[in-house]
Amino acid sequence: MERSYEVLRDAEFALELLEQCESDMRKFRILFVACLALLRTTGQVLVHKTADPCVKKAALDLFAEHKENRSEHKIYFDFVDAERGLIVHEYIISLEENDIEVVYDTDSGDLGVFNLDDLYRPLADHETFDGQDIHDLIKEAIKWWRVQLEIIEQRLS
Repeated sequence: MERSYEVLRDAEFALELLEQCESDMRKFRILFVACLALLRTTGQVLVHKTADPCVKKAALDLFAEHKENRSEHKIYFDFVDAERGLIVHEYIISLEENDIEVVYDTDSGDLGVFNLDDLYRPLADHETFDGQDIHDLIKEAIKWWRVQLEIIEQRLS
């Protein structure tokens, strides 16, 4: 279990780094890929051949339950697993890479431009989460994993 928590902490750190590099799209993409890989790896270490057999069984049982109720676990199936699959197998990254700007009137009567990329980076062309902010989705996935790890721990005690 500890390795899964370690991976999840690394995903949280990758998210922190992601939030600091909005203006560099290449770094942003790489950190987005890292976040998704880490989020998927959180579960993979639970069921790896080196995992504790009791942990592995509890994780596999829980995952089997989730497969029966996929709609209740969209953040995993439709975001973490699906996006990671697109990246690993096709290197398709569903980020909106165009600048998102808001034009506004200034006090002097001129037009000002504010770039939203520092605050908001949407997922693009996505069936379930189209237009939703990447940061929010990663945070939701981290929370989802925390709950799953707690459930597994409860089942082991």
